[in-house]
Amino acid sequence: MKSVAEIGHLIRAERKAQGLRQNDLAAASGVGLRFIVDLERGKETVQLGKVLVVLATLGCSLQLSRPGEGQGACVYGPEWLVDAAAPPPPLI
Repeated sequence: MKSVAEIGHLIRAERKAQGLRQNDLAAASGVGLRFIVDLERGKETVQLGKVLVVLATLGCSLQLSRPGEGQGACVYGPEWLVDAAAPPPPLI
C-alpha cells in the first residue's frame, strides 16, 4: 500500500464483502461514521490508530517492512488490536 486512498479502497471492498454498512463498521470499530466515510475516500489526515482498529475489526492485518528486508519484517494484525493493553507482537 502506498497511499491512504489504497487503504481506503481495500477497507471499502472488505466491508462490502462482509455485508456491512458504513455505520455498522463504525459502531463495531468504535469510531464515527464520518471517520469511515473519510477513510474510504482516502482522506490523507485520518488517524493511524483508528485505521488500525478498523482494519482489525474487519480481520485485516497490516504488514510493514524495512528498506532492504523485503516482505514480512513485522506484521500487525487483529489479534493484538483487540486488547489495547496487550504488548505489540514481536518483530519477525
